[in-house]
Amino acid sequence: NAAHAAAYLREIDPNAYYLLTTVPIHFHRKQKQFTSLHVGPIIQTEGDEIKQIRHSYFTLAPFNFPFWLTTAYYNAYRKY
Repeated sequence: NAAHAAAYLREIDPNAYYLLTTVPIHFHRKQKQFTSLHVGPIIQTEGDEIKQIRHSYFTLAPFNFPFWLTTAYYNAYRKY
Protein backbone atom coordinates (compact mmCIF):
# COMPACT_ATOMS: atom_id res chain seq x y z
CA ASN A 1 0.00 0.00 0.00
CA ALA A 2 0.96 3.67 -0.16
CA ALA A 3 2.30 3.84 3.40
CA HIS A 4 4.57 0.85 2.82
CA ALA A 5 5.82 2.40 -0.43
CA ALA A 6 6.56 5.65 1.43
CA ALA A 7 8.41 3.80 4.20
CA TYR A 8 10.43 1.91 1.59
CA LEU A 9 11.27 5.17 -0.20
CA ARG A 10 12.49 6.59 3.12
CA GLU A 11 14.90 3.62 3.38
CA ILE A 12 16.23 3.62 -0.17
CA ASP A 13 16.25 7.36 -0.94
CA PRO A 14 15.96 9.67 2.09
CA ASN A 15 16.34 12.78 -0.08
CA ALA A 16 13.38 11.81 -2.27
CA TYR A 17 11.34 11.03 0.85
CA TYR A 18 12.29 14.41 2.30
CA LEU A 19 11.02 16.24 -0.79
CA LEU A 20 7.71 14.37 -0.77
CA THR A 21 7.21 15.13 2.93
CA THR A 22 8.13 18.82 2.84
CA VAL A 23 7.25 20.42 -0.50
CA PRO A 24 3.67 21.76 -0.46
CA ILE A 25 1.51 20.59 -3.37
CA HIS A 26 -1.93 21.89 -4.35
CA PHE A 27 -4.84 19.48 -4.51
CA HIS A 28 -7.86 21.23 -6.00
CA ARG A 29 -11.36 20.18 -6.92
CA LYS A 30 -14.12 22.45 -8.16
CA GLN A 31 -17.68 21.47 -8.91
CA LYS A 32 -20.85 23.46 -9.43
CA GLN A 33 -21.59 23.89 -5.72
CA PHE A 34 -18.36 22.67 -4.18
CA THR A 35 -14.76 23.84 -4.13
CA SER A 36 -11.97 22.16 -2.22
CA LEU A 37 -8.32 23.16 -1.95
CA HIS A 38 -5.71 21.43 0.14
CA VAL A 39 -2.08 22.52 0.17
CA GLY A 40 0.45 20.20 1.73
CA PRO A 41 3.05 17.57 0.94
CA ILE A 42 2.05 14.32 -0.73
CA ILE A 43 3.28 12.38 2.30
CA GLN A 44 2.20 14.00 5.57
CA THR A 45 4.05 13.02 8.71
CA GLU A 46 4.05 13.67 12.44
CA GLY A 47 7.58 13.18 13.63
CA ASP A 48 8.75 9.95 12.02
CA GLU A 49 5.23 8.57 11.61
CA ILE A 50 3.44 8.65 8.25
CA LYS A 51 -0.01 10.09 8.94
CA GLN A 52 -1.59 10.62 5.52
CA ILE A 53 -0.80 10.24 1.85
CA ARG A 54 -2.50 12.26 -0.85
CA HIS A 55 -2.07 10.76 -4.26
CA SER A 56 -5.02 11.60 -6.49
CA TYR A 57 -4.41 12.42 -10.13
CA PHE A 58 -7.98 13.72 -10.23
CA THR A 59 -7.33 16.54 -7.74
CA LEU A 60 -3.58 17.05 -8.18
CA ALA A 61 -3.01 20.58 -9.47
CA PRO A 62 0.01 21.47 -11.60
CA PHE A 63 3.17 21.65 -9.54
CA ASN A 64 3.95 25.18 -8.41
CA PHE A 65 7.40 25.38 -6.91
CA PRO A 66 10.74 26.97 -7.84
CA PHE A 67 12.26 25.89 -11.14
CA TRP A 68 15.48 24.72 -9.48
CA LEU A 69 13.46 22.12 -7.57
CA THR A 70 11.62 20.69 -10.57
CA THR A 71 13.99 17.91 -11.65
CA ALA A 72 14.66 16.65 -8.13
CA TYR A 73 10.96 16.70 -7.24
CA TYR A 74 9.86 14.90 -10.41
CA ASN A 75 12.53 12.26 -9.84
CA ALA A 76 11.30 11.74 -6.27
CA TYR A 77 7.67 11.65 -7.42
CA ARG A 78 8.41 9.06 -10.11
CA LYS A 79 10.45 6.94 -7.72
CA TYR A 80 7.60 6.88 -5.23
